[in-house]
Amino acid sequence: MNPLIYDLKRSFMRRTTIIMIIIFLLMGIGITYLIFGNIQQGGINPNNKVTVVATLWSRNGVGTVSGYIVDKDGKGIPGVSIEFYIGEEKIASNKSLSNGYFEIDTGMNLTFNQLNIRSFGEKYQTLLNNSRIHIKTNSEEFDIKAMISNTINTKGQNLFPASIVYVHKSVFVHEPPQSLSAYGSTIAIINYDESTGKAKAIIAVPFLFSNGIKYNVSYSLQPLLSLITGEAGKNDLSKICKESTLLGEFNDPVEIVSLNIRNNRNTTLILCYNFKDQINVVSARFTKSNVITSLYVAALSTPVNLVATFIPISMLYVAYVLMAKPRSIGALEFLLARPVTRFDIFINRYVAGILTALVSAIIIVLALVASSYILLGVPVIANIVVLLFLGLTLSMMTMYSLYYALATSLRSGFYLGLSIGLYLLFALFWQIIIAIYGVSTGILLRDIQEYSRMLINSYYYNPMGVMNLIMIIIQNDFGTSTIIRPDPLYMSLSVILWVLVPVLLGYLRFQRINLSG
Repeated sequence: MNPLIYDLKRSFMRRTTIIMIIIFLLMGIGITYLIFGNIQQGGINPNNKVTVVATLWSRNGVGTVSGYIVDKDGKGIPGVSIEFYIGEEKIASNKSLSNGYFEIDTGMNLTFNQLNIRSFGEKYQTLLNNSRIHIKTNSEEFDIKAMISNTINTKGQNLFPASIVYVHKSVFVHEPPQSLSAYGSTIAIINYDESTGKAKAIIAVPFLFSNGIKYNVSYSLQPLLSLITGEAGKNDLSKICKESTLLGEFNDPVEIVSLNIRNNRNTTLILCYNFKDQINVVSARFTKSNVITSLYVAALSTPVNLVATFIPISMLYVAYVLMAKPRSIGALEFLLARPVTRFDIFINRYVAGILTALVSAIIIVLALVASSYILLGVPVIANIVVLLFLGLTLSMMTMYSLYYALATSLRSGFYLGLSIGLYLLFALFWQIIIAIYGVSTGILLRDIQEYSRMLINSYYYNPMGVMNLIMIIIQNDFGTSTIIRPDPLYMSLSVILWVLVPVLLGYLRFQRINLSG
């Protein structure tokens, strides 16, 4: 049998190695399941492929529901059945047009003026608490309950009550996942073209609309922020609206608009509705990646990163089996009695360990990809899978190179003690040490950006740091993080040095040591 194949079988096919891989695999799948459970508890269904934004408004005093229904690409879905209910009674129904637009005439009196505030208020509360629309497409069927629009009036009293909206966002909108709420966002960012920076959004008026009204809408892109109430918050928002970019003048309660969001990775989109000197402000968090991508990142990268933290233990064991233990009992000297050189022994067992890391990484990543697909029901996002596989494999390779170099120089007992100590340092204590240094120098308390830069730089000196660096890249490219991006050149140099230097030093040491037990 080929010596390399033989050493690979001895390292990978050992019962202990297989058991450890199974344990790490189950750990990763368990984390994936927990993430999926949390997503569902938050009111987010990964199977939602349809986005609906609709509002109830008054056309000549008659309540009318108008809105858009679009697919995962932001294109209108024609022929969808929409039914309007109050309680269990179906009031009216209609079908969507070719562009996804629909209207439902409820036949209800929705006139609002100062003379009928009380009767209008009772009807308004009935609609808010008991109305819903039922959507039936070729692939989905669901109800959307009425919600009150989430808005802030920056000036004076509202001339009209807040609008009643019906919002159902798919996992393909470009907004962070959000829990179900009694308040409905009147914005859904349904499409984003990174090459042009153009985004499409469905926007509905945040106040009760009547035909004949014309209003202006402008928008502004701000750093990540939350809308705050009170006079200070209103003053800030008023300033933002004064400096915002005009989208246009509209006379319909719901529109699909185009926005320029070039060079904004993660930001807050502010919409300012101006009507008769009254300004209503609504906001939405924009992310370059859509929700399903963010969910996929969380459901796949988190368990892979967790596995990458613990799986170097298996590499410690492989280096022990292939080098430290045979050297301690004199088995390597016995091999030299055959027509093989020290170089043959060293390189065959090193490559066998690297192949063990590679095969283990393939099995773990494929299994976690499959479990994420089964739970989330979304296609594989190749870029994320490749990056995670690369991070896991390189992390195992760098640690194996270090362990293998130690195994050539130390007896089994000393090897195990030192290797475990190094694992604890690099895997568990590294960030704690950097945090202590950050506190002692004041960097962590003074400048979080500078601390983040220092932490990222420290990973170049950690053989397991490549996984952390790749996780940061993934969060920057696919998630909602704005962490400083690692330098690819330093990353590559770090991995190359952590692989080659221990191996070269280990080989030079292996050529000179006494192999007898």
